[in-house]
Amino acid sequence: MKPNKVKPNKKTLLQQINAAKPVNALTSKLTSRTRKRSHKAIERRALIVGILMNTMQVLGGVVVVLMTGLQAMFLDTAFTFISVVSGIVAVYLSSRSVRATKRFPYGMFALEPIYAICKAIFTISLLAFSLLEAGSAAFEYFVYGRGEHMSLGPVLVYELVVLVLCFSLWAYYRAENHEINNA
Repeated sequence: MKPNKVKPNKKTLLQQINAAKPVNALTSKLTSRTRKRSHKAIERRALIVGILMNTMQVLGGVVVVLMTGLQAMFLDTAFTFISVVSGIVAVYLSSRSVRATKRFPYGMFALEPIYAICKAIFTISLLAFSLLEAGSAAFEYFVYGRGEHMSLGPVLVYELVVLVLCFSLWAYYRAENHEINNA
């Protein structure tokens, strides 16, 4: 004799799922905002906030470079500009890498290492350029005794503002990282 199997209706299953309680502390943490926003959404938002902060740094850096003409400030501004451009590319790749297409059935994750290589090439190129500039300035100073007087007033103000921006960005990134359980 076969036992009678009663299939629960859909309403009963939904009621059971909705009434289920979290099993442990980890799942109870997941019932917070993390379920509302995915890891990719949190990553994308953090990237956009970082881009905005870095853009403010680039604009301030350009103003200080124009005021002082310091090559070190130009280098700092150029590095930050590379971060802004690479951040924009990272936001684009973040949205595209998980999408599967006929050509890329597992997503376009291969683009992420290419992005990292391109960023490294830009950074190395900038370092080579600044090494040549600093080398020629040092050569002129030590061989011919020519140099320029530096105006550091605007630089100090810029650096203090950037310091506050960077610590704020660090605190924001830390909070977002805790939201996704340090993933």
